[in-house]
Amino acid sequence: MLGLSDDVRASAEVYDYFERARTWAWADNIGAFAAALVELDGITGLTYLDEKLLSDPGQPIDKLQGVIGALAVHRGVANADLAREIDQTLVQLVNMRPETAPLVARHFAAQSDWSQAGPLANLVQERRLMTMADLMAVSVYVAQARGATLPQTPIAEEGYPSLCRSLYSGEAQNFGQKIARLAKSGVPQE
Repeated sequence: MLGLSDDVRASAEVYDYFERARTWAWADNIGAFAAALVELDGITGLTYLDEKLLSDPGQPIDKLQGVIGALAVHRGVANADLAREIDQTLVQLVNMRPETAPLVARHFAAQSDWSQAGPLANLVQERRLMTMADLMAVSVYVAQARGATLPQTPIAEEGYPSLCRSLYSGEAQNFGQKIARLAKSGVPQE
């Protein structure tokens, strides 16, 4: 409830937590503190998270998971300016560290928020995901986004079922090509 407090001590506690947590390999409750920071300070809090954690290549991926989860929740309830800043921050993150893309995909899918489909589809198209597990997580998110945001068209009708058939039949190369083709056809942006 720190993020809902008008007490200056709450804000100080949240910032103090992040100063301490920066050097930890793992930080319990980091998602709750990230949510509180964004609730307290909006774009300023997001910028702080970006500068102190997200843009730091030395931060462990597992530690960033809670922060990304908090941003996914906030993106769904944010005003347009904060939502745009969250989008830009995450685009920079996944471009700098493509291994974070599956985290973004999973957390945003859990919120049924398809706003990250374009940048994640680009990573698939550019072949920047290094493991099959990462490719799967991101590709499923992109396919779900297409299904959730597009009217039924020939490409949309072919898209998801065809992708699943490619995947389950072991045609990984065909799967990647289909995802790239779907990404090229354009995922609507908000």
